[in-house]
Amino acid sequence: MKSILIPTDFSDNALNALKYALELFKYERAEFYFLHAYEDDIYNDERLLNQDVFEEVVESVRTRSQDYLKSFLEVANTLSPNPKYTYHTISAYNSLIDEADKIATDKNIDLIVMGTKGKTNDSAITFGSHTLQVLKYVQCPVLVIPNTTTINNLNTLFFLLIL
Repeated sequence: MKSILIPTDFSDNALNALKYALELFKYERAEFYFLHAYEDDIYNDERLLNQDVFEEVVESVRTRSQDYLKSFLEVANTLSPNPKYTYHTISAYNSLIDEADKIATDKNIDLIVMGTKGKTNDSAITFGSHTLQVLKYVQCPVLVIPNTTTINNLNTLFFLLIL
């Protein structure tokens, strides 16, 4: 059985990577782990200008992360109601790099599938900062899916090896 980690920021890019992974492994037994690491979301929250609301912000971001992961799971089940698939969601108050590396080790992940960019989808860059960090620091193979790539459009898929 394959173990696949799909980090998500709930962007269109992440959804496209999910669709790609579900289609790519449709003939295999696979265990999918959907990860949302929300440490950045907490520290980017404007309410933190007031130190008294830190716990409130953490709880708010945690709840939002869990709700979005439930929706992401529903989308996966709708796109591919495959009996060979098992799904897990992980909402973590951690950095993406640290949590992805931990999960890759703890769950014996075979492959990380993620989009090239996140929510910003900046056309001036090829890879977003989180994607580059996962490629460089997480000890696991990574398949990076450009936003316009579909399973039927493999000629636009490319791999990057960082030594």
